[in-house]
Amino acid sequence: MAKQITGFAEVDAMLKEINKQFKKEDVSSYEVPDPIPTGSDLLDSALKIGGIARHRVTEILGEPSGGKTSLAMQILANEQALRKAKGETDSIDLVVDLEHTITQEFMEGFGIDTSIVLHRRPDSAEEALTLAIELPKTGKIGMVIVDSVGAMQAKAEQDKEAGETLVGGVSKLMHWAMRQISKLCETTQTTYIFINHITYKPTTYGDPRTTPGGNALPFFATMRLEVLKSKPSPDKPDAFIMHVKVKKNKCSAPCNDDIYFTFYYGKGTDAVAEILDQARVLGYLRNSGGQSKIRYDLDSDEWIIPNKDMSKGKEGCYQFYKNNPEALQELRNLVIQH
Repeated sequence: MAKQITGFAEVDAMLKEINKQFKKEDVSSYEVPDPIPTGSDLLDSALKIGGIARHRVTEILGEPSGGKTSLAMQILANEQALRKAKGETDSIDLVVDLEHTITQEFMEGFGIDTSIVLHRRPDSAEEALTLAIELPKTGKIGMVIVDSVGAMQAKAEQDKEAGETLVGGVSKLMHWAMRQISKLCETTQTTYIFINHITYKPTTYGDPRTTPGGNALPFFATMRLEVLKSKPSPDKPDAFIMHVKVKKNKCSAPCNDDIYFTFYYGKGTDAVAEILDQARVLGYLRNSGGQSKIRYDLDSDEWIIPNKDMSKGKEGCYQFYKNNPEALQELRNLVIQH
């Protein structure tokens, strides 16, 4: 008996002929793969699905020195950790470094296993996009990070004299590439992250901000994360406050909230410190007289000390929650609900 696809004989017969014509197997349903955590509970919560979409295209855009590459490296480290936890050891990752600034030490600082990372520094946009398209066709590339679209330069533009410009060179290449990459995400099970810069165009009308590479990347991207200007952490000299806004999310309802979390230079986020900082901001946790106290209801005036370590100031509070994942999860639930 022939397999039913829709339950209508006429439609099933026609689908069979079309699939045969285009040499495709019928797919009656599409499973949504597990997301890749960003490393920040607050950002994962804002994305609604628990991280960035796997096997899709994500664009991380923003102004210089905001932490775009650092955030991408942390996501890559999490993606590797998930693969290893599942026992998937037959694939590697690709970092296309057009800015020629990423080093092995920089990647290792985020916990990335550089032995399974193919790091390439192409000289042209054509070479970069060819790497990003052809290598995943082998089925052995888990994630591709392109840093960055703003650094792409077409070969034709390189051949011109200083001051001469080529209109639409990279934009045309990106339109050509994204049409292929959007299909590769599903057929090769590859996740793409494109890093892009915000530039300013000379205009007196509308929003002067724009991004290089044309409109293809914003159109095909499933998620767009804008990393805004960061600020130094007030009490941590080796960290800064990362400011992220979700500009586009095709996996859930839009979120225009501003997300702030502590990000350590060259290391990434500290999940425990992030939850504690946010709990203090919201009013669930406070430090006074060298003690850390907590309340589970913002309308209550009852503050408790759940453990003697909480009487040892902020450091004791940190160690208590770091060593007690159940208590941390309870506090995380309070924070995330906001």
